Amino acid sequence: EKLGAADAFVGGCEADLRECLVARTIPPDTLTRAIAVAKIRAVETSIALCHALKQEVGSYALMWNTGFENTDFLQCCKFAEGDSRILSQKLARDAFNEFVKNKGKAPGGWSRAEAVSCRRVA
Repeated sequence: EKLGAADAFVGGCEADLRECLVARTIPPDTLTRAIAVAKIRAVETSIALCHALKQEVGSYALMWNTGFENTDFLQCCKFAEGDSRILSQKLARDAFNEFVKNKGKAPGGWSRAEAVSCRRVA
């Protein structure tokens, strides 16, 4: 379920980006943010699910040529463009700046939780 949701979100980002690339247009800020979220969500979900699977299969995960020896690659992905936590903080900072720029109005597409959080900080 978690993997399916992450895969669907990433797939949506890919489809939207493909449209921009074919049209030779610059992706909108909303898509740029969605791609950053997709990176965080996909990597963090994959790490968590692989860890849970390792716990289920036990010592099999320690054996060579089982595929588990490749899971460290996910840690590399987590830090490839900066630590996911740093990227999350950058997204929050940019969202808050956009909120302030709009004079306390949440831009379209924001969740209620995002708007409430920005109002609380502002």
